[in-house]
Amino acid sequence: MAKQTQVILIDDLDGQKIEGEGKTVTFAHGANTYEIDLTEANARKLQEALAPYIAAARRVGSKRGMSNEKPDLPAIRAWA
Repeated sequence: MAKQTQVILIDDLDGQKIEGEGKTVTFAHGANTYEIDLTEANARKLQEALAPYIAAARRVGSKRGMSNEKPDLPAIRAWA
């Protein structure tokens, strides 16, 4: 017996079937990170709506809170 599985992506905003590419957009607000699947048109609208805020914002690296100092491996080995 043959079995075929078909994945159909749906725009999370308006429920439209995503034809062609579409986009999964990840964004953060407050302490939460979100992900949303959008058609190209809705992804463009989101980008346009956020553009003034992005232009005024500071960029944050992906390693927040991480120290740039490398560990002193010889000292760690001596201690261990």
